[in-house]
Amino acid sequence: MTPDEFRLWFPKFASESDDRIAFCLRRAEPHLDSELWGDVYAEGLASLAAHYLATSGKNAGNDAGGPVSALSKSVGDVTISRSFAVSSKAGDDPLMETAYGRAYRALARQVGMGAFAV
Repeated sequence: MTPDEFRLWFPKFASESDDRIAFCLRRAEPHLDSELWGDVYAEGLASLAAHYLATSGKNAGNDAGGPVSALSKSVGDVTISRSFAVSSKAGDDPLMETAYGRAYRALARQVGMGAFAV
């Protein structure tokens, strides 16, 4: 996958340099087996690389791709908050910190990867 192909998956990273995207793609490649992942290989690779980009500094904390610590909803004087750290074991799994990492995890379960490490 090239940086331009990656940007088609995730236009949010349009301002990232080719070198940074290529680095994150290379970093993600060992975690996916193209035969096992089949038709969703490119999506899995792009999702994991996007997770690495989102958590590598300047993009951390931005919109849906950045780290998520809680969601809140207020109605009048009542506020309800939900923490991903509690509800999705984010503290145990760094992939749960971003929407991209969560997408990668979901795909990994679909392809039947079983145990894996990042």
